[in-house]
Amino acid sequence: MRLVGKLVVQNVVGITTVGCVSLVAALVSINHGFNEQVSKELAQVSTNAMQDLEAHRGDTLTAARFLAANSDVLRAIEGKDIVALRRLANEALTQVGLSEVTVLDPSGGVLARGHSEAAGDEASSQENVRRVSKGEAFSAIENGNGVKLALRSGCPIRKDERVIGYVITGYSLAGSDGFVDGVKQHYGVECTLFDRDIRAATTIIREGKRAVGTRMDNPKVLETVLKGGQSFIARNTILNQNYDTVYTPLGERGAPIGMLFIGKPRAHQEAIVFGIIKWSILSNAVISAAAIIWAAFTGRRLGQAIQRVVSLVRDETEEVTRASGQISKASQMLAENASEQAASIEETSASLEEMSSMTSNNASSAEKTAALTQDARVAADKGATDMERMNEAISAIKVSGDEIANIMKTIDEIAFQTNILALNAAVEAARAGEAGMGFAVVAEEVRRLAQRSAVAAKETSERIERAIASSTQGVEISNQVLTGLRSIVTKVRQVDKLVVEMNAASGEQNRGISQINTAVVQMDKVTQNVAAQAEETASAAQELAGQTANLRQAAQALQCLVDGTSSSRPEQQTTLLPSSVPGRQRQAGQIRAEQRAIGIQTQPRMDSVAERAAI
Repeated sequence: MRLVGKLVVQNVVGITTVGCVSLVAALVSINHGFNEQVSKELAQVSTNAMQDLEAHRGDTLTAARFLAANSDVLRAIEGKDIVALRRLANEALTQVGLSEVTVLDPSGGVLARGHSEAAGDEASSQENVRRVSKGEAFSAIENGNGVKLALRSGCPIRKDERVIGYVITGYSLAGSDGFVDGVKQHYGVECTLFDRDIRAATTIIREGKRAVGTRMDNPKVLETVLKGGQSFIARNTILNQNYDTVYTPLGERGAPIGMLFIGKPRAHQEAIVFGIIKWSILSNAVISAAAIIWAAFTGRRLGQAIQRVVSLVRDETEEVTRASGQISKASQMLAENASEQAASIEETSASLEEMSSMTSNNASSAEKTAALTQDARVAADKGATDMERMNEAISAIKVSGDEIANIMKTIDEIAFQTNILALNAAVEAARAGEAGMGFAVVAEEVRRLAQRSAVAAKETSERIERAIASSTQGVEISNQVLTGLRSIVTKVRQVDKLVVEMNAASGEQNRGISQINTAVVQMDKVTQNVAAQAEETASAAQELAGQTANLRQAAQALQCLVDGTSSSRPEQQTTLLPSSVPGRQRQAGQIRAEQRAIGIQTQPRMDSVAERAAI
């Protein structure tokens, strides 16, 4: 038991040391966590404060647009009613909560102010007047002549697309402490508005007064915020006091005119950390005292428990020996099966390689077939196009034949009328007697010519009708051929589509078989590795069987050390290979007899799960 006492004392010292180290690490982590949490909270407060400024800016712009569109303002400007303008501007101040409202004429002269009785002066040189005189509404944080830092918005006053004046509204940021005090009251932090590097409005108190007019003396802050246009989040010393701070640029992007400061003194956080340190040291001392008391109380029970564990380890060593033999046998069988499986996988891989070669040939043939089918489809399309052109030509011939037939009908009608006129002329010549004989001869000749013309026209008309009939038949045949060619083209396109799909499928099949072949090769490698590992497992199981004997001897030596005794003679080497149950029982009885011979107190074997769990 003396060894157990020493171990317990050493463990108590180790626990105390680890506790101190853990305490220091925990304090460092807590301090770091506090710093990160405060930085996140201040960054969020700064974001919220900037959103409040944006809301005030929107209010000023809305008020400016409202006054610019107010009909009363338009009438007052046209009527040069300064009293009415001053009244309307003053109402806007009280209703919206603005700091300034100014109405100007188109040349920049002040007509009326809601925040002052002054009027009639020239303000065209001011930045906000120059911006609004461009004819567009604006809103921005700017430096003024009277108030150094303010939110100002401007809007032109129009009537019938003509600018008749301007209205400028503003919210003072530096002329009052309303904004910074509101931030401090709402978020519980210090707030300052800087005009460049000068504090224009602040909640920080110095010698009983607000530190207005003092300068920022940290060049890193000025470089980051005013020159770089970026936020600065870090610790800073302000008027000899440490703060966690966030500085955000004010003004248009790329041209800051000031800064918004949000900060929290570190004195409160340092007090919290110091309290945690005191509490942690006290807790660590209490835990160390409790550990010493626990060690004195449980030392004896721990020694008894170790003796029971040693006995249990000695008895279970035989079980491990038997199990190692079974593992060795199973590993050998696994190695044999893995070797057979590797041979089968090699045969499968060879077959897959042959299939892959055949599939590659099929894919190549499919590509050639696709190319030939594409050429056939192009030729069929060209034939169909030529057939359509021929059909159009035959149709044109038919139309021309119809026109010629109409002309021949006209000629036939002329010949018929000429024949009738010749007959009438012959009748008149007969009536004239001898005086009309010559005229009768001429009339007869004209009648003969008319008859010949009629016969020729009839014959020509018959031939044209036969030609028209042939053209009509040719058009019908051409349409039938064109229909057949179009059907052929459709079929060829379908065949082309099927061949393309077959080509794609052959490619996919080729890639799939290649992937399967790769997978089989990997399976072959894995199977060979399994076989090798199974052989190694069998060898390790045999080594485990030999090491269990050493484990039993070590358990006996440990029990001797716990009891503070020594063995009078070394224990004989015993064989712990798996055997029959009676043999194991005889070995266990022999070991207990040897333990009694050297004075070792033994404990009965605990076979139940409940007893092992209790240990």
